[in-house]
Amino acid sequence: MGQVPAVPPPTPMDAGRFPSAPGPGATDDPALRRAMEEAAKKRNIERQTKMIADTDKICALAQELIDELNKTGDHPLPVATLKKMDEIQKLAKSVKERMRSE
Repeated sequence: MGQVPAVPPPTPMDAGRFPSAPGPGATDDPALRRAMEEAAKKRNIERQTKMIADTDKICALAQELIDELNKTGDHPLPVATLKKMDEIQKLAKSVKERMRSE
């Protein structure tokens, strides 16, 4: 069988190319840890607020869509109705992505 080539040990130049998790002492500073937690809470609140606003808009558009569909009956759907359907779909996708980014 052939020999396996030796892999050289990492050099100091390699350190910047390979991201690593912060060391155990990275959050030992209480002020830094508190600031990081507050920033995370703020981002979470903003994300939730946006999700709620988008969900409310989806509900309103869905109700408008139902009303329009009841009015049109068997007739072809107006372009505005189709645009509302697209907007509902985009908002739903946006909310779903935000929920996953938690």
